[in-house]
Amino acid sequence: MTHGGFSEQQQEMLTGHYTVEVADAATRDMLLKLVGLMSSRQQEERTRLSEQNIEALLGVLLPQDPTPLARRDLELDNAGLRAEFLKTVPCLTAGDLSDMAGHEAKNRSVTASRWKAQGRIFSVPFQRAELYPAFQFADGEPIAAMARVLAALPASMSNWQRAFWFTSPNGWLGGDKPSARLADPVAVVVAATREGQPIG
Repeated sequence: MTHGGFSEQQQEMLTGHYTVEVADAATRDMLLKLVGLMSSRQQEERTRLSEQNIEALLGVLLPQDPTPLARRDLELDNAGLRAEFLKTVPCLTAGDLSDMAGHEAKNRSVTASRWKAQGRIFSVPFQRAELYPAFQFADGEPIAAMARVLAALPASMSNWQRAFWFTSPNGWLGGDKPSARLADPVAVVVAATREGQPIG
């Protein structure tokens, strides 16, 4: 008997539905394993195609490289941290340091530049100027411990990273901020040294 020009056997071949009678149990088990393997391969192919579709959709949803977006978010976070630092941590200008030290040189940045070159203090850049966190000074001079602590910190740290390190709670100091423990230079130097050591 034919349907639409096809025999019943041809119809079954086209639709992919077959009834197989197998008397041999071993042959039946082998066929079941084969069918299972084919299903597994089909699932893998579906997963692969699904991943391709997701990648294509991402290309539509994120037409640009997402890396710059992540970088922008990091820069915004960092700018926020710097703004918070400048709002909460007193800082001095090079002129302030000159006045504080009682120096009368015409070049108001000489004192700050000398102390900085000697590794006794550090500054953070802000709007084409250098600002000096006030916790580094006492009685018009850099705190003696500052040079030792700065030397112990990793050389790769930027000045802003140093600023955040000094003003963040530190586990090696029992949660105290290094800037608040400069009267205990040994402990702060140890914490600074630990900063450069690998974790683990």
